[in-house]
Amino acid sequence: MAPHILMLKFGSPILRLRKWCNETRISVNNLIPNAIEAIIIKGKCKGDVLIPRIPMISTDLPFAFKRLQFPLHLAFSKTINKAQWQLVAVTLPN
Repeated sequence: MAPHILMLKFGSPILRLRKWCNETRISVNNLIPNAIEAIIIKGKCKGDVLIPRIPMISTDLPFAFKRLQFPLHLAFSKTINKAQWQLVAVTLPN
């Protein structure tokens, strides 16, 4: 899968990249071609929200480059603390 393709399913947790508080948790409710209907599960403003596609215009290039994208990504994470302790037990012979 290409890194620029966003694959979402209903109920998947997402993280908004712009203009949200740190502890806001959002879940996908409906997918529309130019917007995403979502539900804010945790945060100051609980309820339904509509996330539109935002035009991104590059200013560092000598020509105008404009694209539409959703300012979000999936919010899954994994902790690997136990793998670090397994590496400590390895010893090398002299």
